[in-house]
Amino acid sequence: MHNVCLMRYHLLLNLCALAFLCSCNPEPNLPSFNASKIEGLIPIYEQDLIVTVEESRIIADPGKILIYGDLLLINDTGSGIHVVDNRDKKDPRNLYYINIPASTDMAVKDGLLYVDNGPDLVVISFDRSSGVEVSRWAW
Repeated sequence: MHNVCLMRYHLLLNLCALAFLCSCNPEPNLPSFNASKIEGLIPIYEQDLIVTVEESRIIADPGKILIYGDLLLINDTGSGIHVVDNRDKKDPRNLYYINIPASTDMAVKDGLLYVDNGPDLVVISFDRSSGVEVSRWAW
């Protein structure tokens, strides 16, 4: 009697295991798409990756101000950096504007200007004679 119960138990166990294994679907139920109607979108921050040097302009929304030698670097929050010649403290001159969309913070170290650009970090080297050079991006 004991052997019959044990055999029924093993049979039930094997049937449960078989039912479990048969219920597994190796291919997931994926939706089907019409390939000719799939649309892709460019991330909106893609346009923010362009850094340009432009003529000086009026400061619209001043943010952080750094002194680097005889230059003032003034962050125009969300749009870029104003570079001002401050050798004559009574008559500072706007030299140029570095257009860096989505910029809100900046720092200077070892002759390099680090500016945030939305999701990216822009590293710029500059001097009075050669102007501005975007030396590298980090993202």
